[in-house]
Amino acid sequence: MEKSTITKPRKSNIELLRLFSMFLIVWYHMFLFVLEPDNPEHPIFKAILMPIHAGVPIFVMISGYFGIRFSFKSLASLLARVYLYVIPLSLIFLWPKHPSTKDIIETFLVLGNNNLWFVNTYLCLYIIAPLLKPFDTLAPKHRWVILAGLAFMIIYVGDVKLSDPSLVNGKNLLNFIFLYLIGSMIRIYSDKLSLIPTKLIIPAYVLVAIIPTVSYLIIGNDFITTRIWMLSFPYNSPILIFSCMIIMILFTRITLQSDKINWISSSVFAIYLIHAASWDCIADTLKWIETINTDSVFLSFTSFALTLGVMAVCISIDKVLSPIWTYVSKKAQSLDKWYSENSNN
Repeated sequence: MEKSTITKPRKSNIELLRLFSMFLIVWYHMFLFVLEPDNPEHPIFKAILMPIHAGVPIFVMISGYFGIRFSFKSLASLLARVYLYVIPLSLIFLWPKHPSTKDIIETFLVLGNNNLWFVNTYLCLYIIAPLLKPFDTLAPKHRWVILAGLAFMIIYVGDVKLSDPSLVNGKNLLNFIFLYLIGSMIRIYSDKLSLIPTKLIIPAYVLVAIIPTVSYLIIGNDFITTRIWMLSFPYNSPILIFSCMIIMILFTRITLQSDKINWISSSVFAIYLIHAASWDCIADTLKWIETINTDSVFLSFTSFALTLGVMAVCISIDKVLSPIWTYVSKKAQSLDKWYSENSNN
């Protein structure tokens, strides 16, 4: 039987996946902005970008799996983190560069900042999420028709044909909606998906994620490697989306309930904000490590450890400042109460 209700309470196995997705995002940035451009003699760094690019799609799918329940309380907490993390940290790391007045003003204009495209797009998804709620109650054939239509526009038009600039790369609200609905479908059909043996799912991941990565490294033909990259790297690429679905399905099979994981996971958005605002410091640290050893294996494992360290620091900061988020949330509760009382008027 299909499930159509939002899962409560939070499942620790999916919260662990949320942490894993943020780990991939931070680690990916280290390869994208430092390791790959600084070490062109190591093509493996560019190849690794493909499988670890899965962080953002997985994160959005998780939102669809649980379902976003809009509230002014949650929105206020989210926006408070955005402004109180990004502005002060950006000014701290910008000041030694002798910024112009324009640079300082732009620092305060957090929303709309190109460096925070993920925050901007996710905020749009958060706002319109209530409009997506009826998707769960649709007849199965209607859900599949909607997904098929979105897949055609997002994957074929936006990635395969590259015929619409607004859909290219998948960094847009339409792709986030598509990923959100995929996460919802994984929850709805969880019983049926559980019938697929794990011994088949793992080879499927190797087939769609690992083999393209290895092929990218060993095939010398520029035309073929370009096609592999296009079908495996963008957020709207079919190989990346399918591999993210497989990872999520695997995590749904983990039996785990932990208050500690749920507690840590509640700071996952802060990890993104703090690491983005203090990126210059993180990049300089990694560049200093490169002066010690440029071996690809050494740098890969060191960046892995550095990512864990960055996440630990970000989580610690967020927990120390938790009274602020609690205060903001309580103040915003009155808006939720007012909205609830007047929503039917």
